Amino acid sequence: MASDMSLEQEGQLVGAKIRTMRLARRMTQSQLARPDFSISYISAIERGQIQPSLRALAILASRLGLPSTEPLTSATTEDTANDFLLRGSRHLDEVVELDFLEAQAAIQQGAIQEAIESLKQLATKNLRQQQQERLHYSLGRAYQQIRQFEEGKDHLLKAAQLAQDCGDNYISILVYSLLGSGYTATHNYEDATASYQRCLQLLTSSQFPSPLLMAQVYSSLGENYLRLNQYDRANEMLQRAAMEAAELATTEQRQEVYSEQCRYFTAAGQYYPANLYLNKYLYLDDQRSRLRLRSELYHYLCHAVMRKDQERAYSYLEAAYQREKDGEDQLTAASIAMHLGAWFLAHDSLTEAESYAKKALKRAQHFGDTIIAAETLLLLGQIAYALSHLKDGDRYFVAGLEMLERLRKREELAEELVHYAQLLESHGRIGEALAYFKRAYEVRE
Repeated sequence: MASDMSLEQEGQLVGAKIRTMRLARRMTQSQLARPDFSISYISAIERGQIQPSLRALAILASRLGLPSTEPLTSATTEDTANDFLLRGSRHLDEVVELDFLEAQAAIQQGAIQEAIESLKQLATKNLRQQQQERLHYSLGRAYQQIRQFEEGKDHLLKAAQLAQDCGDNYISILVYSLLGSGYTATHNYEDATASYQRCLQLLTSSQFPSPLLMAQVYSSLGENYLRLNQYDRANEMLQRAAMEAAELATTEQRQEVYSEQCRYFTAAGQYYPANLYLNKYLYLDDQRSRLRLRSELYHYLCHAVMRKDQERAYSYLEAAYQREKDGEDQLTAASIAMHLGAWFLAHDSLTEAESYAKKALKRAQHFGDTIIAAETLLLLGQIAYALSHLKDGDRYFVAGLEMLERLRKREELAEELVHYAQLLESHGRIGEALAYFKRAYEVRE
């Protein structure tokens, strides 16, 4: 009997260790399993229901990056560092924490259905109220990623109510931010704006207002006001977004803020927000991502300026271009050059329009797929058609539309598909125009 208990405890220890190390490496169960094992086999091992053979242990150790001299059955320094996770196989709350981490890892890996199934299993357990709010938030996030917006909205609204009951501002902030993006994706801009405004209120009163999230929320509000043709409000929000982004002065300062937030939530035993702030800390290591955020904020700000006052727009854009063209942030310079190209196109100065658009593309193409590069390609398509260079125009339009699709910018994609279809129709290419009109309808649906 004692021997059986020892084997059972060893099985739990091995399973918990495999699971901990898999999550630390952001691997899903399917990634760890292939091609030798099934997902259900890995799941059973991690839950201590079966004991793997020595051959299976060797394969799993190799995939987890362990040296052959460090068997999974032995205690290591990683066991000590993750002691609270190892104990999770014997305590419900910590088992639930592991389940949440697994679902989060699956979402980050794009294994959305796997995450949803894992979260649905969690729903059958006796969860505390705070765990229930996290469950509904995670399900809402997962459903939104696969564009099942109604299911996502239902879960997010439940999470918002639970978070309000618990006084959990942090989850409320995340929930209203996600609700805003979901409403925007379904063209419900009034509710999207209301959700972002609620998110902004919570952020402003938060103990740790995130400058990065503030910038993103202001930017999203600006985009929605643009769609509602409220240009003054859009300009105000985008200016605020740029100011928030400017507050993030250096990598070291930003990382220090997120490090403090991570330590605060860890000390409070709130591991979920602590983990999210850790991810933000790591995010700031990516210089290109930081520049892209600033560039996209300026991009939408230029949109607002162009729509509000065409005459003043040129002076603003030209001054901004002179300031940015030789700086480090070449993606912002690309955005401003693109808008200058659009200004010259609107004023029938095609040579200047093409010159600026090509300067914009040259700068933007080093950053891969961005909304700035996509819109530059589409602008070059318009200019080429205005110059009667139809083959070049088709090439630019197709490249820009494909980039918008890769970026999952469905609202912009639908609008540009219609614009291209109208151009094709005006040139007598009726069959091609119908195909693009049909594609625009499908994207909107």
